[in-house]
Amino acid sequence: MTQYSRFKEWAIPAAGAAAVLSLGLLAAGCGSGGGGTPAATATASVAGKSTKGPFVSGSVVDLYKADGTTIITANAATTDAYGKYNLSTTASGVTIIRTTGKYFDEYTNATSTGNGSVEMAIDLAPSTAAPTSNVYASVLTTMAAKILKDKVAASGGTTATTADLTAAKSTVATTLGLTKDIDLIDPADPKDKDATAALMVSVLVSQAVANGGALDNVIAHVASNVQNGQLAPAGDIYVSANDVDAVAAALDSYATAMVARSGGTKSTTIATDAAAIATVAKSVNAIDVYGVGAMQANNSYSYVAVPSDGVLTTGLTGAPYSSVVLALNYGTAANKDYYASLVDGTHSMSFTFDLYSGTTTTTGVARVVGSIDKVDVTVASHKITGVSVPADAILSITTAQNTAGNPLTAAVGDYKNLSANALGSVNGNVFSIDLSGLLSTIRSKVSSTSLIDFTANTTYSFKIGFGGIPVGQGARAGNFTKFTNISGTITTAP
Repeated sequence: MTQYSRFKEWAIPAAGAAAVLSLGLLAAGCGSGGGGTPAATATASVAGKSTKGPFVSGSVVDLYKADGTTIITANAATTDAYGKYNLSTTASGVTIIRTTGKYFDEYTNATSTGNGSVEMAIDLAPSTAAPTSNVYASVLTTMAAKILKDKVAASGGTTATTADLTAAKSTVATTLGLTKDIDLIDPADPKDKDATAALMVSVLVSQAVANGGALDNVIAHVASNVQNGQLAPAGDIYVSANDVDAVAAALDSYATAMVARSGGTKSTTIATDAAAIATVAKSVNAIDVYGVGAMQANNSYSYVAVPSDGVLTTGLTGAPYSSVVLALNYGTAANKDYYASLVDGTHSMSFTFDLYSGTTTTTGVARVVGSIDKVDVTVASHKITGVSVPADAILSITTAQNTAGNPLTAAVGDYKNLSANALGSVNGNVFSIDLSGLLSTIRSKVSSTSLIDFTANTTYSFKIGFGGIPVGQGARAGNFTKFTNISGTITTAP
């Protein structure tokens, strides 16, 4: 749907939204005596569509600065019966386009009883590229706009850069595993995996609204979840991990309702795609658990992401793993940061562990339970920037059993003079806890070879934590997915 005007057409750069733009030279100040020079005014023309399902005819489109509160143009356009609109503006730079009105609710399969809004942050910067695509305001773009507005508010200004916009959009896309520019994804036309994801999020939001939430509040809350690296943590106030699973299972019916209303196309793989998206949406990607095949020449490995409750249910299988490494990424990207509920500075705390063979601790398992006290954790802006084990740290063993499950009472006690790498190591922006290395340290201190060790063809379990301090991934203090322990299993190959 290309917007034509009497001016030559242009399109914004790939870094911004692919809106349709035009650039016109408007004559001004030309006196009869001659010598007047026409003033050039850049005019951007945007052809778009707003969907939470599709907005009804006459919904209002307003333009705001990047802070989302400073109005540029009220009533810049109105939508048709499918939520489509065309507008022209002299605004430039990163701008918020907000559509407000009633909309088709795919969750209830009816028009909403009250007004709602969706937003799209767009970079109105003319270029010489030819226009190619429409742009779609949706729940996805509204979340990106919320993330952008938070950044602008933190700076105390009203403007944002193209880089700020790109980062906000990338956060949403990465969290849901999307491949397209979110401005080019139409949830009313669920013809591919990205549009399926957009429809899933839209249905989840509608479900939360049906349960009593206000649309704007729900989207803002979900945007905060997305900033923290996942769409729906377990037990979330508006959109829970269980809700994601339920919507994914029924998405085909919601897609059918949407397509009937909008005339779009339903993907033939929508059920499979929805299940895959649900898995991504519930994962915390800041922490990867690796099973390292140290016996292999290429040191190959497999990994799983830690869910919001910190409990791994899939485990690691299929390779001759001799080690489990928990890699904690920090400072590498917006959704690859490892956070702690601590003020800036270096904090001393206990590192707790429970390592055992098998999947239960009932009978006949090798097991060691204890802590390293103290461990120094350095935090800056709530990011973990370093972990070290000081020379005066104490290794405390509270439970020890041999491979037959018999108590090793002689191993229980406190041990000093730990090695510098008793807990983990820092390589670039990744702090790694090597459980095999930890076990080796423990065995050397207790002078016992009967403790748990990672041998072939066996399943092992682990549970570790930083002394109960909530840790997780997120964008700011007090607002990120938290868990006090990470637990899971690893199965070594024969």
